[in-house]
This record gives sequence, C-alpha cells and structure tokens, in this order.
Amino acid sequence: MNRSAVNRFGFPQELTKKYRDFLKKREKRSVRKIKKMIDHFECSHLNKAIIGQYSYFKRADAEKKALKFRRYIRNEIGLMKHLLFKSNPESFHKLRTHLKSFNTIISFLQKTSRNKKFKKALISGEHAAMLIGNWHDQVVLIKSIQKFLSRKENLGSKSGSSALKIADEMEKENRAYYQTMKNEIKHVFNPLITL
Repeated sequence: MNRSAVNRFGFPQELTKKYRDFLKKREKRSVRKIKKMIDHFECSHLNKAIIGQYSYFKRADAEKKALKFRRYIRNEIGLMKHLLFKSNPESFHKLRTHLKSFNTIISFLQKTSRNKKFKKALISGEHAAMLIGNWHDQVVLIKSIQKFLSRKENLGSKSGSSALKIADEMEKENRAYYQTMKNEIKHVFNPLITL
C-alpha cells in the first residue's frame, strides 16, 4: 500500500486497518495465481526458445544482426510514437511496457557499442518509463481504494464517505499529473526519435 499517498490525503484511521487487510487478501490471491502458473510452467519450451535464439546468433553474420536490430528499433520507435501521440491513459500504459523492453535492448546495445545516442536514448527512455510508472502506481492505488470502498460494510460509514472524497481528490490530482507528465514525456522522447 502506498502509505505516504494515503496518509497525505488523510485516509480515515478506522478504515486504514480494514484497507490493509483488504490488500493483503488480494495479494494472497495474486500469489496463489502466480504459484499456479509457475507450477504449470514448462521449462522445456523456454529451453528450446533460448537454444533457438543462441543458434541463430551463432550462425547469423554481424551485418544481418545489425540490420535486424535497426529494423526492430525503427518499428518500436514508430509504435511508441503512435502510442505517445494518442495521449490517452491506456496508450500510456502500453507505451510504458514497450519502453521497458526497448530500454533493455538499448541497454544491451549501449554496452556493446560506442554510439553516444544509445546512452542518451537509454536515459530518456528510463526517465519516461519512471514518469509513467509513478502515474500508473497512483491509478492502481485509486482503483484499489474505490474497489475497497464499494464493499457494503465500508460504504455507509462517515469515514467511508470521507475516504471516497479522498479517492476523488487523489484522482483529480493524478489527472493533473497526467497532463504534466504527457508534456514532459514528449520532450524526453526526442532523443529516442533520433536513433
């Protein structure tokens, strides 16, 4: 739970423990789902994929690899530009997921190349992903509070209605942050476009 965000808005004390318990139950459910997925995970599929990638890179010549990387970077930048200029919350979350994988590739390229553009692009990409991450963390927190407050036992109380006002206030503040972030990301994104 993002205690500092909840405390900053004065979340009612009577609901704080209930909210923590609510989050713990959700976390336990999520852990069970992940454990079930891990139990059913087939390592053999992963091994085949890794061996396939390794053998491709072992036999492919350097020029082919470079061409493939450039094509990947161009396609990924095109997709991220499209998501960036769509400017809606869903596209920003997708942009963040693309930035994470893109940053991983650029980090690898930056370590293996002396091209300074990669370093600038990596710094910009990581900064943009961090801004979107901060915004998305608040979106998740607000949705969690709203879901918690929609439960019957939390709705009728005086503290429940004040907590609902707090969630609305948090959402309003997060919308303002979204507008600021959107403009900053467009500026931060420029070094990525030059790759």
